[in-house]
Amino acid sequence: MGVLAAVVAGCAGSVYRMVEYWQGAPPGREYERSEAFAHFLLAVGSVHRGDHAAAEKQWRSAVEADPESGELYFWLAVNRWKRGYADGAVEALERALQLDPDAEEIWFAAGRIYQAMGRAEDAVEAFVRGMEAGTGDDRARRELSWVYAELGRWEDAAKEMAALAQDNPEAMALRYSAAGMFMKAGRTEEAVFQLEAVIGGWPDSAVAYIQLAQIHLDDGSPERAIRVLGRLVKSGFADANVHVMLGVAHLSSEHHEEALREFREALKLGSGGALVHIYIGLSLDMLGRYEDAVTAFEKALGLDPANPEALNSLGYMFAERGVQLDRSVELLEKAARLSPEAGHIIDSLGWAYFKSGRFAEAVEQLERAAQLVEGTEQDDVVIHDHLGDAYHALGRKEEAVLRWKHALEMAPEEKEVREKLKMAEDRTRSQVDE
Repeated sequence: MGVLAAVVAGCAGSVYRMVEYWQGAPPGREYERSEAFAHFLLAVGSVHRGDHAAAEKQWRSAVEADPESGELYFWLAVNRWKRGYADGAVEALERALQLDPDAEEIWFAAGRIYQAMGRAEDAVEAFVRGMEAGTGDDRARRELSWVYAELGRWEDAAKEMAALAQDNPEAMALRYSAAGMFMKAGRTEEAVFQLEAVIGGWPDSAVAYIQLAQIHLDDGSPERAIRVLGRLVKSGFADANVHVMLGVAHLSSEHHEEALREFREALKLGSGGALVHIYIGLSLDMLGRYEDAVTAFEKALGLDPANPEALNSLGYMFAERGVQLDRSVELLEKAARLSPEAGHIIDSLGWAYFKSGRFAEAVEQLERAAQLVEGTEQDDVVIHDHLGDAYHALGRKEEAVLRWKHALEMAPEEKEVREKLKMAEDRTRSQVDE
């Protein structure tokens, strides 16, 4: 619906009020009201003929006959908007609201026009004033929500949309919109509530299941994601991407056999891209099936030779095992050229240098990896442990100790790091005692 159609549809009652306006003229005002109403009727006739220029003249004559009528200024504004005279439309609307500040439909009309003009802050104020002036209608509340969204005020947008959904419990689309807004606002619990309501009302809504599962994965709750996606799969929904997502959830939960099963099911359903083969390789690696993992990673590289994640996965696996180190370095240098800002890939390259005995180069890359991930969700204890090892190999013992301590602050359960730190501190004490 266009802006003009929305404005007129939202204020259709104004036509009937114009009749009441004419019939209810106070004593001494009969002539002015009759003259204004006559011009109103002539203007409506001009609009019906598509002659908005003639209608403009009649509306102007109407407001000249009765300059205290907010309704007449409103219709003048509508006609001006139709003619593309936005500033004139706003001028007339603002005059209408000065005359009739409690007219909710005029506030809503102003809000729609402000929104179309890109004046989002003014649109918000107009919609809010309209709802304060009356009960408000669903369309206005929905539009207010979307204006908040345009302004990036996601929490306000979500609250309005959720309130609208509460008043219309069968309208699952409103709940779905509210869920998306809550996600933007970082209010995941409310988003989960709305998505679960959508699933309850629309049990066939695969998108709602998928978004709900993604929230659980992002929140570090893969088991909950597995339950949600499991319900979707049991319903008969067959989609390769859902099985990939379910495989990722199992991989995050260290259910490696189940992950492998889901990734292979995705292959059967037609998802044959490099990513699926990378995930299969990771699952096989976790299961100790080294040769099969190599085959999977090589398959991924065959499909996409410039895939940084495929290069990284195979190169890091070689480095971890201390095998094919020349190829490991070659793969990881290529991955680093393709993704120079990816901290986990730079870490892999540094580790390959370390395993190859190239300690100075290892420190250079691992320091850069630590800088890249610092303060982000990608910050990983493994990077700091690797850097501690590289420092230690170069005889930079104090820096190694500090880095291992930092790693333990991030993950106190890391026994190997704790043992290295203890050995380094014991050696330091022994040297002091000597």
